[in-house]
Amino acid sequence: MAKPISYCTIDGCEKRVWGHGLCQTHYARQRRYGTTERVGHQTGPRAPFVVCATDGCAEQAAAKGLCRIHYARQYNKQKYVPSVRQSTEERFWEKVDRRGPNDCWNWKSATTNGYGTFGCVYRDDKGWHGVPAHRFAYELLIGPIPAGSHLHHRCENKACVNPAHLEPITPNDHFLTTMIQTIRAKGHTVVELSHD
Repeated sequence: MAKPISYCTIDGCEKRVWGHGLCQTHYARQRRYGTTERVGHQTGPRAPFVVCATDGCAEQAAAKGLCRIHYARQYNKQKYVPSVRQSTEERFWEKVDRRGPNDCWNWKSATTNGYGTFGCVYRDDKGWHGVPAHRFAYELLIGPIPAGSHLHHRCENKACVNPAHLEPITPNDHFLTTMIQTIRAKGHTVVELSHD
């Protein structure tokens, strides 16, 4: 037995049903604009500006009463969570395994050559860069690093961002100290000479 033919539920429309009780034209308008009225470049009176149904969103509704972004999230079954931007400090401390005052505070996120890299980016003539995490921690908790100084990890742990383990020293002293640490790590003894 054949199904009875049903027609569009919009008054004055005599086309066959396409989906949800609407003909293809009205169904497409409902999905695209959130209304079955004519919208956009079509002739006739324009439909009123329909605002997205999501709280706090002032964008024009594109489909099912939602703007393009919120419709895409719903379509992809993503739960809408309004974005609350954290402060730079909150983002930084989220990535640190902070322990006691004398323990190493290891960096838990991205690293470059063993040193933590924080995504608080800056740009210079060479492009965009991340900030070394130990330098960010030192400037955040202690203050500015003296001009022309390097920060030396006294704990010999490159991932450590505890400012108590960092000391500003000259580049020459930093090189010598690092060399001494490397030699000792290989099991050799270092004899320090005096300049008398």
